[in-house]
Amino acid sequence: MKFAALILVLGVVLAGCDETVPPATLFTFATFCTAENNNQRVGLEGYAYVPLSLLVSDTKSLNLHELPDRGGAVVSFDITVGNGNNMAVEPPNNFTDADLLIRATDGTQIRSVNRIRVEGKLQYNPTGSAPSRFDCKLSTPTRVYTLADE
Repeated sequence: MKFAALILVLGVVLAGCDETVPPATLFTFATFCTAENNNQRVGLEGYAYVPLSLLVSDTKSLNLHELPDRGGAVVSFDITVGNGNNMAVEPPNNFTDADLLIRATDGTQIRSVNRIRVEGKLQYNPTGSAPSRFDCKLSTPTRVYTLADE
């Protein structure tokens, strides 16, 4: 009887652990990287590219550029490596931008040429007296959405 009660309680607790991610506030590249947004969920729109050097474990950091062809402002974002939704497929050893494959929240396949929205928790860590692209990063859990190209 005690075992059945324990299973019931464990089931209720695990059911309550449905990890729902709160919605992110959409920002522009010019407005997102502030101390006020530290540890907040933010969303940015742009184009994902593989950085020039890449370390892959269970997560990897990619670059989100404001404009196509690595143009405009840039921020790095973490994404889980795997084959599911909101994940990036592990690239081959000698990768290029053409090897980048991300699966969006709805399962759509995303490449570097696709405009996307990335949502994640902002990590704000100023690196010096002048603003730098390294001051902010979006960490997991990350959600990725495809957007219509404009």
